[in-house]
Amino acid sequence: MPFAVTWSPSPNQVAAEFDQWGRNIKSLKEPLDRIIREVCIPAIKTQFSEEGVPEWQPLAEFTINKKGSDRILWETGELEKQAALIKNWTVKGPEGKATLDKLSNSVFYGYLHQTGFVNWVTGRQTAARVWGAFLPGDAERASEIVWDFFQDRATKDLRMAIVGVG
Repeated sequence: MPFAVTWSPSPNQVAAEFDQWGRNIKSLKEPLDRIIREVCIPAIKTQFSEEGVPEWQPLAEFTINKKGSDRILWETGELEKQAALIKNWTVKGPEGKATLDKLSNSVFYGYLHQTGFVNWVTGRQTAARVWGAFLPGDAERASEIVWDFFQDRATKDLRMAIVGVG
């Protein structure tokens, strides 16, 4: 008797299951929520505690004299507090998008410091002090979270569909 190999389910059925699995993932809310909690918020807290990574440009003498402190982006702690609240983030799972867009008006200056700005009263340039950015290794950690999400989904959904294990 000649050697024979039988593939079950057929490659076409496997491809169809993968296609259906891909269509069943309608939102990336779950991994985005994890990225905010496990990567973004800790990065923001580190940016404030370390006064930037890389280090923020020091305050000008004029500013230190005016505010009475050389602590950067810190008067009340409200900017850091609000940036670290999950409720101030908008997650659009179907679009694969998460943004920190609900800071109150009392900390609007936080947005300005992301890119730097010219003070319209004094005409002085204020340096960018980026507090909302990934730290070294954070992009890799975020990628791992997304990969884990897809791997978990594949393990559950595809195994049940292709192998028939429940």
